[in-house]
Amino acid sequence: MRNIIRFYNQNRLAFWIIVAIIAFVIIIIHVLNGLVIEKNKNNQNNQEIVSNNEETIKQEQKKSQPIIDGNTLSDSNKDENAQLIDSFLLYCKTGEINKAYSLLSSNCKEIYFQTVEQFENEYCKNKFSSDKKSDYELWTSSGFVIYRVKFSENILASGNISNTKTIEDYYSIVFEGSQKKLNINGYIGRNNINKEINKNNFVIKVDYVDIYLDNYLYTLTIKNNTNNTVVLDTRTKSGSVYLTNSNNSKYSALLYENSESDLIFNINEQKNLKIKFSINNKGNSDIRKLTFSDVVLNSNNLNEKIQIEIEI
Repeated sequence: MRNIIRFYNQNRLAFWIIVAIIAFVIIIIHVLNGLVIEKNKNNQNNQEIVSNNEETIKQEQKKSQPIIDGNTLSDSNKDENAQLIDSFLLYCKTGEINKAYSLLSSNCKEIYFQTVEQFENEYCKNKFSSDKKSDYELWTSSGFVIYRVKFSENILASGNISNTKTIEDYYSIVFEGSQKKLNINGYIGRNNINKEINKNNFVIKVDYVDIYLDNYLYTLTIKNNTNNTVVLDTRTKSGSVYLTNSNNSKYSALLYENSESDLIFNINEQKNLKIKFSINNKGNSDIRKLTFSDVVLNSNNLNEKIQIEIEI
């Protein structure tokens, strides 16, 4: 013990210098470690910021640049449309059904959801029955402005990793007066046509067309002012009623959805007729003409047929 004390007394200065050097080195190491950690945090934060910015840019592009065709939306249109869709989705998710319902177009309500209760039961409970997340992108801006909306399970919220099913819908933006409204459930919109042709006192008027995701449904008013019973189509051959677009492509009517009596018009009879055509082009078919190529103006002579064309 005395030897240790003697050694310390003889080398006291050197001992404390060594201790100071060791302490200094330890402090320097801690400082350097702290700087490295801080730098790594800053780099990580910068990467997250860059990643978030890139994701934001992608999201904004998805809302303004159409996937199928059409022009890129202006910033004002993009923002207005996004606000409308975001509000609708939020209202549906939070149970503010009346507010969501008020954002639908009159035609959409007339066709699908004539009451708020019907809208809630047939749409909201289906799409928003569980904790789902939604995302949307501009599908086309040619003709109608249409967005593809995807609903998927929120795995982080539900913890259900087995359910990865995605539900799609298509929303279109339409004007009612000066206000923008939504068409949903695959309903794209209505075009008023009001074109009429009179062929030997048999009058066909095309009132309007309701455009859906996969088909066009035309509403016509037909009046038989002849002295005979008229058969609009004998149903003896396929493709006898068809639409023609600007490229001369033809789309045949789905006449099997109409009854035989729908196509027979007695003397002085007038009735409304709906005819569906299968067209899958998301709202921009550029239809130019409707043709009935198998019209019989006198049911007593089925062999005498004429063709009626309506420019629409």
